[in-house]
Amino acid sequence: MFLPWSLSKWRERNLGFIRNIIIYHTLSSLILLGSWFLGFSNRNEALFPQGILLQTARDTPAGLALIDKAIDPIFNGQKSLYFKTTPNQILFDGILLNCTSRKVAPKAVCAILQTKGAELGIQKAGDNIFKVSLFGHRNGTANKNRMEVLRGSEDAQDVGKVTKFNGKDKLSFWAGEECNTIQGTDSTIFPPLQKKEDDVVFFAGDLCRSLRLTYTGEDVELKGVRGGRHDTSFAILANDTASRCWCPKSGCLERGALDMSNCLGVPMIFTSPHFYEGSETYLNRIEGLNPNKEDHGIYMDMEPITGAIFDVRLRIQFNMFVYDMKKVQVTRNLTTKPFLHPLFWLQSSVDITEELLEPIKMLYTVLKVAKIIKYIMLIGGFAIMGFGGFLVFLANQNKVKDVVQNTVRKMDFNGHSSEHKMDPNDPSS
Repeated sequence: MFLPWSLSKWRERNLGFIRNIIIYHTLSSLILLGSWFLGFSNRNEALFPQGILLQTARDTPAGLALIDKAIDPIFNGQKSLYFKTTPNQILFDGILLNCTSRKVAPKAVCAILQTKGAELGIQKAGDNIFKVSLFGHRNGTANKNRMEVLRGSEDAQDVGKVTKFNGKDKLSFWAGEECNTIQGTDSTIFPPLQKKEDDVVFFAGDLCRSLRLTYTGEDVELKGVRGGRHDTSFAILANDTASRCWCPKSGCLERGALDMSNCLGVPMIFTSPHFYEGSETYLNRIEGLNPNKEDHGIYMDMEPITGAIFDVRLRIQFNMFVYDMKKVQVTRNLTTKPFLHPLFWLQSSVDITEELLEPIKMLYTVLKVAKIIKYIMLIGGFAIMGFGGFLVFLANQNKVKDVVQNTVRKMDFNGHSSEHKMDPNDPSS
């Protein structure tokens, strides 16, 4: 059951400075706000698959029979791959794992779970009682990832550019040099004086990779601020023919799926929500999906003069491959051929406030005034040049008139008729 639960994210950064470089860790806090769409609270139950069970079974295929015997005591009588729980439990409070049994199977599986506690998000909740959640183990704690970015004090076009991630200028999660290259800013700031047709490139530490968004040709406006829309999709991010190094050693997944196992430490597959622009193979195995660009696409709107981002929608669906594991009874109703099972999807959005838009609007006003002044000066320059030319013309006319009058006087003085008319343009007169 998929419900649009809303989270509020607060971030603090511990900053350090070395010349033109900023070094920081991010401390993030997430707060569950409930469902903004259906009015549910965080106490309402929803149906989720047993991700931790699938994870353990995939990591220890030789111990499937042991895992099957451990499911009942550890998961408190769990008889199905799916269970009902609240969003608050799955996200923060955690699902309880009972490791009090002294039987061989649950003790062995609990030992495996504890050794991978940090990777799987497992926390101690009491004597031989543990809990597992998606974000609870790192909520309100400093992100382990360390970013080094340029301040742009030497070159404004370098502002926010990521130079190192966890002390390294190259990644090691992917199969080739191109995919392991760090590109772009840290996504919080972009260089000014861009063209709206330029690609928007940023490094996403949580995804262990850089993302590139291209101009769609669509111009957008928000409260008087104008910019260009840029977008991408996992169909491009995961299956770029120029960058096959995104594929794991076992081979490439089908269109629109990105294997995040090396990055996250768990066999998680990222796609666009509802498999938007993904393979029909994935989409047709799940009922009730309705992929569309408006609800499931990725886009970013940028104001090119300042480099300010004023609207963002980054949408990611978390998936796992599931199948009948034969010796694990809770998977007996699944097919033997693995299929990609959606777990949940997240939307990270940025809606800029009127207060933050004001400096950009003020810049627009300054630029408009400067443009008007430029045209006034240009028109004024032409007017001055024209007036100057007119004065020169009058001066020349006066000189010609004086020459004519002086010539006539001389002729009168010598006895010529005063009726004689002089033609100033005739050199013989």
